[in-house]
Amino acid sequence: ARVTVYKPGFATAEGVQVGDTAVKVRQVYGKKVEKEHAAVGEPPAEDLYVWETPDYGYRFEVDDKGIVTTIHAGSDAIRYIEGCL
Repeated sequence: ARVTVYKPGFATAEGVQVGDTAVKVRQVYGKKVEKEHAAVGEPPAEDLYVWETPDYGYRFEVDDKGIVTTIHAGSDAIRYIEGCL
């Protein structure tokens, strides 16, 4: 119940893609952005969540340089590490 993108070339409807910055994610989605500690990596790496509906959203994995390395889109399954339940 999710799609994961690891390379640039596939963007969200709002135009955010792998390779963009965490700053851009925050500019595009504003107050919708929820920050959590990165599931993988040390701070300042972070995961940024944006819920478009209560049941659908994005997770942007951001590395320690502030760059989006992975985008997950879908249901609550976006919270699972490596897609595992």
